[in-house]
Amino acid sequence: MMADIYIQQGGLQEGLDCLLTSFMLRESVFFAREHESKLYVCYLDGRQAFDKVWLDGLFYKLQTKIDDTSLLAFMELYANMTGCVKNRGHTSK
Repeated sequence: MMADIYIQQGGLQEGLDCLLTSFMLRESVFFAREHESKLYVCYLDGRQAFDKVWLDGLFYKLQTKIDDTSLLAFMELYANMTGCVKNRGHTSK
């Protein structure tokens, strides 16, 4: 049985993007302030975080900070790396 995906989730849904999610977050903050209530938020967009890291630059910076063996181990971890999220039978790109 597949769990419901709520519109507030913003992921795994056609046509929903960060602009809509940002708007919903902003409105939630305004509502909480207006009603003097707490607001708990969990926001994660792992695809955006990992797609934006320039790994060659990161490894260049690490050369002066860690030993060669550790650097090689990190480089091997990221070589030909792919990732996806699987949730209730659905797999991300």
